[in-house]
Amino acid sequence: MEKREWSDLFTADLAVADPEIARLIAAQERQNRATVNLVASETYCPAATLAAETSELVNKNAGGYPPRVSFNGGATGRDRAASH
Repeated sequence: MEKREWSDLFTADLAVADPEIARLIAAQERQNRATVNLVASETYCPAATLAAETSELVNKNAGGYPPRVSFNGGATGRDRAASH
């Protein structure tokens, strides 16, 4: 494995940052598309939900407890989405 700066991990594609995890995710995606899920208590997450849950809206940790949660910034799209 080549040596990289830690800050590169914030901009690197998953296949670069962690090739093994990227490979496992791809394998799971192939399995999900190729098989039928007959377990009644399990469902696949819609693609739009996956996109929203892995978006910039959830890219930052909050500090504190409600109602005094701090996102280290002003009103953002995340704040508007949380009240939606």
